[in-house]
Amino acid sequence: MANQNRWRTFGRVVVLVWVLNVIGLAALAFAFLRGGFGNVFSFGAPVPTASATLRPQPTQTTTPTPLPTPSPTLTPSPSPVPASPTAVPDTQTPTPSPTPSLAPTPASSVIGHSVEGRPLQVFTFGNGPLKRLMVFGIHGGSEWNTVALADELIAHLSQHPELIPPENTLILLRVVNPDGLARGRGSDSRGNAHNVDLNRNWKTPDWVEQWPLKGCWSGYPLNGGDGPGSEPEVIWLRRFIVAEKPEAIISVHSAALGILPGGMPPYARSVSLAEALAAVSDYPYPPIKTGCEYTGQFADWSSLQGIAAVDLELTDHEHTDLTRTCWCSPPYLRGASNL
Repeated sequence: MANQNRWRTFGRVVVLVWVLNVIGLAALAFAFLRGGFGNVFSFGAPVPTASATLRPQPTQTTTPTPLPTPSPTLTPSPSPVPASPTAVPDTQTPTPSPTPSLAPTPASSVIGHSVEGRPLQVFTFGNGPLKRLMVFGIHGGSEWNTVALADELIAHLSQHPELIPPENTLILLRVVNPDGLARGRGSDSRGNAHNVDLNRNWKTPDWVEQWPLKGCWSGYPLNGGDGPGSEPEVIWLRRFIVAEKPEAIISVHSAALGILPGGMPPYARSVSLAEALAAVSDYPYPPIKTGCEYTGQFADWSSLQGIAAVDLELTDHEHTDLTRTCWCSPPYLRGASNL
Protein backbone atom coordinates (compact mmCIF):
# COMPACT_ATOMS: atom_id res chain seq x y z
CA MET A 1 0.00 0.00 0.00
CA ALA A 2 2.85 2.34 0.83
CA ASN A 3 4.49 1.53 -2.52
CA GLN A 4 1.26 2.33 -4.36
CA ASN A 5 1.05 5.75 -2.67
CA ARG A 6 4.64 6.51 -3.59
CA TRP A 7 3.94 5.72 -7.29
CA ARG A 8 0.89 7.99 -7.27
CA THR A 9 2.91 10.83 -5.77
CA PHE A 10 5.65 10.33 -8.36
CA GLY A 11 3.07 10.41 -11.20
CA ARG A 12 1.61 13.67 -9.94
CA VAL A 13 5.09 15.22 -9.89
CA VAL A 14 5.79 14.08 -13.47
CA VAL A 15 2.46 15.51 -14.69
CA LEU A 16 3.13 18.81 -12.89
CA VAL A 17 6.61 19.10 -14.46
CA TRP A 18 5.19 18.35 -17.94
CA VAL A 19 2.50 21.01 -17.53
CA LEU A 20 5.08 23.57 -16.41
CA ASN A 21 7.24 22.76 -19.45
CA VAL A 22 4.29 23.23 -21.81
CA ILE A 23 3.42 26.57 -20.19
CA GLY A 24 7.04 27.70 -20.48
CA LEU A 25 7.28 26.78 -24.16
CA ALA A 26 4.05 28.61 -24.88
CA ALA A 27 5.37 31.69 -23.12
CA LEU A 28 8.62 31.55 -25.14
CA ALA A 29 6.76 31.29 -28.43
CA PHE A 30 4.48 34.17 -27.52
CA ALA A 31 7.42 36.32 -26.48
CA PHE A 32 9.27 35.54 -29.77
CA LEU A 33 6.28 36.50 -31.91
CA ARG A 34 5.86 39.70 -29.91
CA GLY A 35 9.54 40.58 -30.19
CA GLY A 36 9.98 40.56 -26.43
CA PHE A 37 13.56 39.25 -26.35
CA GLY A 38 15.20 42.62 -26.67
CA ASN A 39 18.92 42.17 -27.39
CA VAL A 40 19.22 38.60 -26.16
CA PHE A 41 20.00 37.21 -29.67
CA SER A 42 22.13 40.11 -30.93
CA PHE A 43 25.79 39.57 -31.76
CA GLY A 44 27.48 42.97 -31.73
CA ALA A 45 25.30 46.06 -32.24
CA PRO A 46 21.92 46.02 -30.50
CA VAL A 47 18.93 45.17 -32.69
CA PRO A 48 16.15 47.80 -32.57
CA THR A 49 12.99 46.59 -30.91
CA ALA A 50 10.26 45.92 -33.47
CA SER A 51 7.49 48.51 -33.60
CA ALA A 52 3.88 47.79 -32.79
CA THR A 53 3.11 47.42 -36.49
CA LEU A 54 5.71 44.62 -36.84
CA ARG A 55 7.35 46.36 -39.86
CA PRO A 56 11.01 45.32 -40.21
CA GLN A 57 13.43 48.20 -39.78
CA PRO A 58 16.16 48.47 -42.46
CA THR A 59 19.71 48.27 -41.18
CA GLN A 60 21.26 49.95 -44.26
CA THR A 61 20.06 52.57 -46.71
CA THR A 62 21.16 52.24 -50.33
CA THR A 63 21.17 55.43 -52.41
CA PRO A 64 19.94 54.63 -55.96
CA THR A 65 22.20 55.69 -58.81
CA PRO A 66 20.57 58.68 -60.55
CA LEU A 67 19.52 58.13 -64.18
CA PRO A 68 21.12 60.37 -66.80
CA THR A 69 18.95 63.31 -67.88
CA PRO A 70 18.29 63.21 -71.64
CA SER A 71 19.49 66.21 -73.59
CA PRO A 72 16.77 68.43 -75.05
CA THR A 73 16.31 68.19 -78.81
CA LEU A 74 14.88 70.48 -81.40
CA THR A 75 13.30 67.79 -83.50
CA PRO A 76 9.53 68.21 -83.07
CA SER A 77 7.94 65.23 -81.42
CA PRO A 78 4.42 64.47 -82.55
CA SER A 79 1.83 64.17 -79.83
CA PRO A 80 0.50 60.65 -79.19
CA VAL A 81 -2.17 59.61 -81.68
CA PRO A 82 -5.45 58.49 -80.10
CA ALA A 83 -6.31 54.85 -80.59
CA SER A 84 -8.08 54.46 -83.90
CA PRO A 85 -8.96 51.45 -86.03
CA THR A 86 -7.23 53.11 -88.95
CA ALA A 87 -4.26 54.55 -87.09
CA VAL A 88 -0.89 53.67 -88.64
CA PRO A 89 2.40 54.28 -86.78
CA ASP A 90 4.43 57.03 -88.41
CA THR A 91 7.49 54.85 -88.77
CA GLN A 92 8.18 55.52 -92.44
CA THR A 93 8.24 59.32 -92.34
CA PRO A 94 11.61 60.43 -93.73
CA THR A 95 13.58 62.73 -91.49
CA PRO A 96 13.64 65.91 -93.55
CA SER A 97 16.74 67.42 -92.02
CA PRO A 98 18.94 67.19 -88.94
CA THR A 99 18.43 69.95 -86.43
CA PRO A 100 20.79 71.21 -83.73
CA SER A 101 20.12 70.38 -80.10
CA LEU A 102 20.09 72.34 -76.87
CA ALA A 103 17.36 74.83 -77.85
CA PRO A 104 14.19 75.33 -75.83
CA THR A 105 11.12 73.46 -77.00
CA PRO A 106 8.44 75.78 -78.43
CA ALA A 107 4.80 75.57 -77.46
CA SER A 108 3.06 72.96 -79.58
CA SER A 109 -0.33 71.37 -79.88
CA VAL A 110 -2.23 68.94 -82.08
CA ILE A 111 -5.15 70.48 -83.97
CA GLY A 112 -6.45 67.27 -85.55
CA HIS A 113 -5.48 64.06 -87.31
CA SER A 114 -5.03 62.72 -90.81
CA VAL A 115 -6.97 59.92 -92.49
CA GLU A 116 -4.56 57.36 -91.01
CA GLY A 117 -4.50 58.97 -87.57
CA ARG A 118 -1.28 60.96 -87.73
CA PRO A 119 -1.24 64.28 -85.84
CA LEU A 120 -1.48 67.72 -87.41
CA GLN A 121 0.91 69.58 -85.11
CA VAL A 122 1.36 73.33 -84.78
CA PHE A 123 4.23 75.23 -83.13
CA THR A 124 3.62 78.71 -81.73
CA PHE A 125 6.12 81.55 -81.24
CA GLY A 126 5.34 84.87 -79.60
CA ASN A 127 2.07 86.03 -78.05
CA GLY A 128 1.19 89.27 -79.81
CA PRO A 129 -2.33 90.10 -81.01
CA LEU A 130 -1.48 89.85 -84.75
CA LYS A 131 -1.41 86.21 -85.80
CA ARG A 132 0.49 84.85 -88.79
CA LEU A 133 0.13 81.24 -89.96
CA MET A 134 2.65 79.32 -92.07
CA VAL A 135 1.57 75.96 -93.51
CA PHE A 136 3.93 73.29 -94.81
CA GLY A 137 3.69 69.85 -96.41
CA ILE A 138 0.24 70.10 -97.97
CA HIS A 139 1.57 67.90 -100.77
CA GLY A 140 3.25 65.35 -98.51
CA GLY A 141 6.38 63.56 -99.62
CA SER A 142 6.48 65.01 -103.13
CA GLU A 143 7.25 68.39 -101.52
CA TRP A 144 9.13 67.01 -98.51
CA ASN A 145 11.58 69.93 -98.50
CA THR A 146 8.81 72.24 -97.27
CA VAL A 147 8.58 70.08 -94.12
CA ALA A 148 12.37 70.20 -93.83
CA LEU A 149 12.12 74.00 -93.96
CA ALA A 150 9.50 73.90 -91.19
CA ASP A 151 11.88 71.89 -89.01
CA GLU A 152 14.71 74.36 -89.65
CA LEU A 153 12.50 77.32 -88.84
CA ILE A 154 11.26 75.68 -85.64
CA ALA A 155 14.87 75.07 -84.58
CA HIS A 156 16.05 78.55 -85.53
CA LEU A 157 13.17 80.40 -83.89
CA SER A 158 13.53 78.28 -80.75
CA GLN A 159 17.08 79.58 -80.45
CA HIS A 160 16.16 83.13 -81.46
CA PRO A 161 12.69 83.98 -80.13
CA GLU A 162 13.63 87.66 -80.28
CA LEU A 163 13.08 87.50 -84.05
CA ILE A 164 9.32 87.45 -83.51
CA PRO A 165 8.04 91.05 -83.41
CA PRO A 166 6.37 91.74 -80.04
CA GLU A 167 3.03 92.50 -81.69
CA ASN A 168 2.99 89.15 -83.51
CA THR A 169 2.19 85.52 -82.89
CA LEU A 170 3.68 83.16 -85.47
CA ILE A 171 2.10 79.71 -85.86
CA LEU A 172 3.74 76.95 -87.92
CA LEU A 173 1.75 73.93 -89.07
CA ARG A 174 4.59 71.51 -89.75
CA VAL A 175 2.84 69.17 -92.20
CA VAL A 176 -0.75 69.15 -93.46
CA ASN A 177 -0.38 65.79 -95.22
CA PRO A 178 1.58 63.48 -92.88
CA ASP A 179 0.17 60.35 -94.55
CA GLY A 180 1.66 61.37 -97.89
CA LEU A 181 4.96 62.23 -96.21
CA ALA A 182 5.02 58.78 -94.59
CA ARG A 183 4.90 57.10 -98.00
CA GLY A 184 8.26 58.59 -98.96
CA ARG A 185 9.26 60.99 -101.73
CA GLY A 186 7.79 59.29 -104.78
CA SER A 187 5.14 60.63 -107.13
CA ASP A 188 2.48 58.64 -105.24
CA SER A 189 3.09 60.63 -102.03
CA ARG A 190 1.47 63.91 -103.14
CA GLY A 191 -2.09 63.08 -102.12
CA ASN A 192 -3.45 61.99 -98.76
CA ALA A 193 -4.49 58.41 -97.92
CA HIS A 194 -7.69 58.90 -99.98
CA ASN A 195 -5.63 59.92 -103.01
CA VAL A 196 -6.92 63.50 -102.72
CA ASP A 197 -4.87 66.61 -103.49
CA LEU A 198 -5.37 68.56 -100.25
CA ASN A 199 -4.70 71.85 -102.04
CA ARG A 200 -7.73 71.24 -104.29
CA ASN A 201 -10.24 70.17 -101.64
CA TRP A 202 -11.30 73.60 -100.37
CA LYS A 203 -14.74 75.12 -100.74
CA THR A 204 -14.35 77.68 -103.50
CA PRO A 205 -16.64 78.53 -106.43
CA ASP A 206 -14.32 76.74 -108.86
CA TRP A 207 -13.96 73.44 -106.95
CA VAL A 208 -14.08 70.35 -109.21
CA GLU A 209 -13.39 66.71 -108.54
CA GLN A 210 -11.15 66.44 -111.60
CA TRP A 211 -9.39 69.39 -113.22
CA PRO A 212 -7.71 69.72 -116.64
CA LEU A 213 -4.15 68.43 -116.46
CA LYS A 214 -2.69 70.75 -119.09
CA GLY A 215 0.15 72.73 -117.55
CA CYS A 216 -0.40 71.09 -114.11
CA TRP A 217 1.49 68.50 -112.12
CA SER A 218 0.44 65.09 -113.43
CA GLY A 219 2.95 62.63 -112.00
CA TYR A 220 0.24 60.53 -110.35
CA PRO A 221 -3.56 60.54 -110.72
CA LEU A 222 -5.24 62.55 -107.97
CA ASN A 223 -8.66 64.09 -107.42
CA GLY A 224 -10.28 66.92 -105.49
CA GLY A 225 -12.22 64.68 -103.11
CA ASP A 226 -15.85 63.59 -102.93
CA GLY A 227 -16.77 67.23 -102.40
CA PRO A 228 -15.21 70.48 -101.20
CA GLY A 229 -13.90 70.06 -97.66
CA SER A 230 -14.40 66.28 -97.65
CA GLU A 231 -10.98 65.37 -96.19
CA PRO A 232 -10.23 65.30 -92.43
CA GLU A 233 -6.98 67.24 -92.85
CA VAL A 234 -8.88 70.07 -94.57
CA ILE A 235 -11.70 69.97 -92.03
CA TRP A 236 -9.29 70.26 -89.06
CA LEU A 237 -7.25 73.04 -90.66
CA ARG A 238 -10.39 74.99 -91.60
CA ARG A 239 -11.70 74.75 -88.01
CA PHE A 240 -8.35 75.90 -86.66
CA ILE A 241 -8.25 78.93 -88.94
CA VAL A 242 -11.83 79.91 -88.12
CA ALA A 243 -11.04 79.66 -84.39
CA GLU A 244 -7.64 81.41 -84.44
CA LYS A 245 -8.45 84.10 -87.06
CA PRO A 246 -4.93 84.67 -88.44
CA GLU A 247 -4.48 87.89 -90.40
CA ALA A 248 -2.04 86.39 -92.90
CA ILE A 249 -1.21 82.91 -94.21
CA ILE A 250 1.79 81.64 -96.18
CA SER A 251 1.32 78.17 -97.67
CA VAL A 252 4.77 76.88 -98.62
CA HIS A 253 5.12 74.67 -101.72
CA SER A 254 7.81 73.57 -104.14
CA ALA A 255 8.94 74.39 -106.70
CA ALA A 256 10.00 77.39 -108.80
CA LEU A 257 6.75 79.18 -109.67
CA GLY A 258 7.23 82.06 -107.23
CA ILE A 259 4.60 83.81 -105.08
CA LEU A 260 0.92 83.31 -105.94
CA PRO A 261 -1.62 85.56 -104.15
CA GLY A 262 -4.94 83.99 -103.26
CA GLY A 263 -8.35 85.18 -104.28
CA MET A 264 -10.73 85.03 -107.26
CA PRO A 265 -9.62 87.47 -108.64
CA PRO A 266 -6.54 88.01 -106.44
CA TYR A 267 -7.57 89.58 -103.13
CA ALA A 268 -6.03 93.03 -102.56
CA ARG A 269 -4.59 92.14 -99.15
CA SER A 270 -3.14 88.90 -100.56
CA VAL A 271 -1.49 90.91 -103.34
CA SER A 272 -0.06 93.27 -100.72
CA LEU A 273 1.38 90.31 -98.80
CA ALA A 274 2.88 88.86 -101.99
CA GLU A 275 4.55 92.19 -102.78
CA ALA A 276 5.95 92.46 -99.25
CA LEU A 277 7.45 88.98 -99.45
CA ALA A 278 8.87 89.59 -102.92
CA ALA A 279 10.59 92.72 -101.62
CA VAL A 280 12.74 90.70 -99.20
CA SER A 281 13.38 87.65 -101.39
CA ASP A 282 14.19 86.64 -104.95
CA TYR A 283 11.11 84.47 -105.53
CA PRO A 284 9.38 85.47 -108.77
CA TYR A 285 6.48 87.87 -108.50
CA PRO A 286 4.31 88.06 -110.49
CA PRO A 287 4.52 84.25 -110.53
CA ILE A 288 5.52 82.09 -113.48
CA LYS A 289 2.46 80.93 -115.44
CA THR A 290 2.30 77.39 -116.85
CA GLY A 291 -1.29 77.38 -118.07
CA CYS A 292 -2.48 75.24 -115.16
CA GLU A 293 -6.05 75.79 -114.00
CA TYR A 294 -5.98 75.99 -110.20
CA THR A 295 -9.20 74.83 -108.51
CA GLY A 296 -10.32 74.45 -104.89
CA GLN A 297 -7.15 76.13 -103.64
CA PHE A 298 -6.32 76.71 -99.96
CA ALA A 299 -5.04 80.27 -100.55
CA ASP A 300 -8.19 81.13 -102.52
CA TRP A 301 -10.47 79.85 -99.73
CA SER A 302 -8.43 81.77 -97.15
CA SER A 303 -8.68 85.00 -99.17
CA LEU A 304 -12.45 84.52 -99.45
CA GLN A 305 -12.50 84.58 -95.62
CA GLY A 306 -10.85 88.02 -95.65
CA ILE A 307 -7.35 86.67 -94.85
CA ALA A 308 -4.23 87.78 -96.73
CA ALA A 309 -2.95 84.48 -98.15
CA VAL A 310 -0.31 83.36 -100.65
CA ASP A 311 1.24 80.21 -102.02
CA LEU A 312 5.02 80.51 -101.96
CA GLU A 313 7.06 78.08 -104.07
CA LEU A 314 10.58 77.15 -103.00
CA THR A 315 13.33 77.20 -105.62
CA ASP A 316 13.38 73.42 -106.20
CA HIS A 317 12.33 70.09 -104.67
CA GLU A 318 15.63 69.45 -102.89
CA HIS A 319 16.54 72.51 -100.79
CA THR A 320 14.86 74.47 -98.03
CA ASP A 321 16.17 77.94 -99.03
CA LEU A 322 16.65 78.84 -95.36
CA THR A 323 20.05 80.46 -95.98
CA ARG A 324 19.27 81.54 -99.54
CA THR A 325 16.51 83.94 -98.58
CA CYS A 326 15.38 85.95 -95.57
CA TRP A 327 12.93 83.48 -94.05
CA CYS A 328 13.70 84.61 -90.52
CA SER A 329 13.85 88.35 -91.12
CA PRO A 330 11.23 90.55 -89.44
CA PRO A 331 9.59 91.51 -92.79
CA TYR A 332 8.97 87.84 -93.54
CA LEU A 333 7.63 87.12 -90.09
CA ARG A 334 5.63 90.31 -89.91
CA GLY A 335 4.26 90.23 -93.45
CA ALA A 336 3.09 93.41 -95.09
CA SER A 337 2.99 96.32 -92.66
CA ASN A 338 -0.45 97.40 -93.87
CA LEU A 339 -2.20 94.05 -93.39
